[in-house]
Amino acid sequence: MIRNRLTRRHALALSGGFAALGLTGLPARAAPSVQSEDWAALGADVKAEFKWAWDHYVAKAWGKDEINPVSGTARSFFIEGHDLGLSLVEALDTLWIMELDEEFQAGVDWVKAHLNFDIDDYSQVFETNIRLVGGLISAHLACGDP
Repeated sequence: MIRNRLTRRHALALSGGFAALGLTGLPARAAPSVQSEDWAALGADVKAEFKWAWDHYVAKAWGKDEINPVSGTARSFFIEGHDLGLSLVEALDTLWIMELDEEFQAGVDWVKAHLNFDIDDYSQVFETNIRLVGGLISAHLACGDP
């Protein structure tokens, strides 16, 4: 079977390609306006910009929920003074998809060592579910690491 020869990353990318080509039984999308030879350059540009933003987050706000773009200071999103690494958790699947494996592993290591939900305070259930739980689930599904 072909899936046995594919890595998890390649199998997910292939299934996404099937969806983009309309091979999933869903209606086909309009053809993109960018020529196919431009996709590699565009992908490299997107990866470089993401890496630039990620490196600044790591340098100025590692483990914090958010980084303020102008001042470069960090802030808590859910509960003031208690960071859950929101930006880090939300970025894990993107790091994995972009094959930034060292950065991904550093993020997973931070989650395993520092993420703590033992907080006696009010929380935003919707935001917690879509951002933290969703980020953790997508990272788990991407790499298979519990």
